[in-house]
Amino acid sequence: MKKQMRHILLPLIATVMFIISACAVSAEITSVKVSQHSIKLNWTIPSGYNSRIQVKWGRYSSDLNHTASLSGSTKTYTIKNLGSTKYYYVNLYCYNSSGNYMYYTSPIRIPTAPGKITGFKYNFGSNQKGFQASWRMPSGDYNANSQILLKTQSGSTVYSKSLGGTNRVSLSSFAKYNRVLKAWVRAYIKLDGKSYFGPWVKKNVVPGPIIGNMTLLSGNRVRIPWSKVVGATGYDVYLSKSSSSGYKRVKSVGASTLSTVVSSFAGSQFQKYVNYYVKIATKSKYGRSQVIQGNYFYIYTQYA
Repeated sequence: MKKQMRHILLPLIATVMFIISACAVSAEITSVKVSQHSIKLNWTIPSGYNSRIQVKWGRYSSDLNHTASLSGSTKTYTIKNLGSTKYYYVNLYCYNSSGNYMYYTSPIRIPTAPGKITGFKYNFGSNQKGFQASWRMPSGDYNANSQILLKTQSGSTVYSKSLGGTNRVSLSSFAKYNRVLKAWVRAYIKLDGKSYFGPWVKKNVVPGPIIGNMTLLSGNRVRIPWSKVVGATGYDVYLSKSSSSGYKRVKSVGASTLSTVVSSFAGSQFQKYVNYYVKIATKSKYGRSQVIQGNYFYIYTQYA
């Protein structure tokens, strides 16, 4: 009886050992490179299992509904026409010459690079001394990170910051740049220690000048000085009796002029006991600055 059991068990053990050995061998995806609309795979396969290879992928691990059939010598494949900011599940199958066995990795989840940010806008704080920018992150299966650069028009970077998942930035000391700049913003994701980026969104940033201390002169005149903005082609000076509306342009000057004297508003001499609000817009070949609240002056009795 023992001899008979031994004859039964030995083939069974051999079969189990073969299955364990076979299952221990698997294909391996060695590297992944992603873009907005593609995933590039590189792999290695076990010796003897290079008769045929299949790459399967889909949006869900339980539904790999796309297949690419490849020759057994293939070591790389690029999955194309994918959506940006999405997760895809990928599996790799390899077959031996008999076609009876396949060795495969577990499905792995791979993100495509993020899409384009939208809604990028900026504004300045009081008298151009602060800068705030915001944007909408691309929608998709994951929350991307973002990056912003401020560059001169010649391409030199003066500010760079990676913001994690934040979609806004605020600089309290923007006035130190004192020039026409271009903002570059994009989304990105990190994968296996590498960063994969969406496309840049670029926008010219044209600051207004910083308005200096205004001087009341005799004869109902006011001298208005301002700081130079590098890259400006000129400046427009606006006045109003209200801080929020009613601004009219009273002077337009060239880039080399950094102050002007005004003596009237809306065709009339300045009135006494009245605040007059001043805004100055920078003109440049890249556009005009946003005309924001700048400063104000008050007409005293002796000058009105």
